[in-house]
Amino acid sequence: MKVMICLRIAFLAVLSVGAASAAVINSSPIGSLTTFQDTNTGRIWVDLDNYFGLSYLDMKADVESKGFIVADLAAVEQLLNSLPLTGGEWPTYAAIMGRAPNRDLIWGAYLPEISNVSWAWSFQNDGVWSFEDDTGFGLDVVPNAGGPDADMNIWAYTENGAGAVPEPSTLGLAGSAVMAMLALRLRRR
Repeated sequence: MKVMICLRIAFLAVLSVGAASAAVINSSPIGSLTTFQDTNTGRIWVDLDNYFGLSYLDMKADVESKGFIVADLAAVEQLLNSLPLTGGEWPTYAAIMGRAPNRDLIWGAYLPEISNVSWAWSFQNDGVWSFEDDTGFGLDVVPNAGGPDADMNIWAYTENGAGAVPEPSTLGLAGSAVMAMLALRLRRR
């Protein structure tokens, strides 16, 4: 009877912790590209500091040649809307996802809806993720080319190994539940 009660409590605890907010974690490089993983979807994303000073078309050709998919607005929104910016998270995201080399900016281009570059970004103190379709910059243009802010990147991911990645706290809680069940079983004997 006690074992069944412990099992039910452990199961409910794992479910409640599993509903915790998503996160991004460092992932192994793929070819020459550094990457991070979205623990919500399991997607592996290209770090945002792999490219700078290239046009959207140049970045797109390179990531696709390495097996990545250039993200559309829905995929970028799914990633970024799961990452809160309520205070203090930005530096952690920047350390994992990559950032502009010369300013406190996480940003990249995503699949354009029309014929101009679209991008999603956040400055360190913004508190929100911003999205802009059809910016006016052509697909073969580097924004601010020749200036210190010519630092665009690209949102691209791969589904390889996709699948939700358990949060570390979920794994710890599940391990604790198994240990408690074993202890009860040993005590019973």
